[in-house]
Amino acid sequence: DETAMICQGSELKKVIYLDEVRDPGNLGTIIRSADWFGWDLLVLSNECVDPYNPKVVQASMGSLFRLPVIQSGLQQFLDEATLSFVIYSAEMDGASVYETELAFPMLLIMGNESHGVKVMMDHARVSKVSIPRYNGQTESLNVAIACSVMMAEINRRSYG
Repeated sequence: DETAMICQGSELKKVIYLDEVRDPGNLGTIIRSADWFGWDLLVLSNECVDPYNPKVVQASMGSLFRLPVIQSGLQQFLDEATLSFVIYSAEMDGASVYETELAFPMLLIMGNESHGVKVMMDHARVSKVSIPRYNGQTESLNVAIACSVMMAEINRRSYG
């Protein structure tokens, strides 16, 4: 199966898993950012918006055709990925991404616009990370913005 082939013996360094991202503009923006930051692969849950939705294609500005994108169920992907990747899940109650020790190869899980990551991320091999909030009045960041901030920080720390 495609997921097992990707995870086993892979030379991928940075992979993003999107769990139930349903807004086409968000998905297109994440694809564009992942391409910009040089991430290796984007994995979409089966509940994500279709990556070939015209709004996704438009928002990705051509990046959809440069960045490998596959679909896989989260639990299935996690079962395979725990053998090959250090796993980080973006969660509101996670440790600051700016202070977390990062390791590679890495799988970064980003959740749904409203509910975050749907599967409980209490697995021993999953580290929860977050972007610190500096103004207590804002509830959350848009998933595309949060994903871009995470990718930028991870790149800064891995490339200097």
